[in-house]
Amino acid sequence: LGFGQVMPPLRLSIVGALKGPQLFEIMELIGREETVSRMRYAVANIDSKS
Repeated sequence: LGFGQVMPPLRLSIVGALKGPQLFEIMELIGREETVSRMRYAVANIDSKS
């Protein structure tokens, strides 16, 4: 996958929106544990019916 394909879903899982502050800065501010927690939550809650 290319960076452009990964960034929107990653941003959505971390920030909750497709636009906003610099994603990597947000990830640094909230820390690794919270970042991973949000990513796991997003993966666990993906609607497989889409």
